[in-house]
Amino acid sequence: MRQNFVDAQTRLVARPHHGRNQRLPVARELGETSLMLLVHPTLTAQNIEDTIRVVKEVVARATR
Repeated sequence: MRQNFVDAQTRLVARPHHGRNQRLPVARELGETSLMLLVHPTLTAQNIEDTIRVVKEVVARATR
């Protein structure tokens, strides 16, 4: 996705202020199976359409 200029991450970086290291199985599962798309108020409708197109292309390639 980055090669198509879509900034996305598959996990968050834990920060010390997020709390102690605890066993949170649901949070772990979500973190391992989710995709986070970074957004900001200056995105245009075209930026969003481009992101949708790229995500669809990546998913199509991954499910072949």
